[in-house]
Amino acid sequence: MTYHELEFLKNNIREKLAKCIRDPKLSQKLSENSDQPVEIVERAQIAIERDLYLTLRNRVDDRITELREALDHADNHDFGICLDCGDNIPVKRLMAQPTTKLCVECQAEKERKERFLRDTAEDYEW
Repeated sequence: MTYHELEFLKNNIREKLAKCIRDPKLSQKLSENSDQPVEIVERAQIAIERDLYLTLRNRVDDRITELREALDHADNHDFGICLDCGDNIPVKRLMAQPTTKLCVECQAEKERKERFLRDTAEDYEW
């Protein structure tokens, strides 16, 4: 990977990170509990909204962590190297998925193994 490609990828990661951090959906506040009597349907709706918000917040927090780790790897010169086989991950793959840690072949193998284990577990009767 060339210096310019690495800098381009780092800027791409920084942009994605900034977008996650300033996501307007996450700046809304959760519904406040009030002392006013609330219908059961309203309470259910508030609980659903709170669960959805917290799920979204957790996903975004996980994404922010992944992006920060990718930036750290880019600064430490081990960015873009497959953790399984040690080969370079193609720049096009890193542009599409900057947080990837596996090359296409190793990712496909990992998914095949996971699918096999899942299918085997489904076939097994307890």
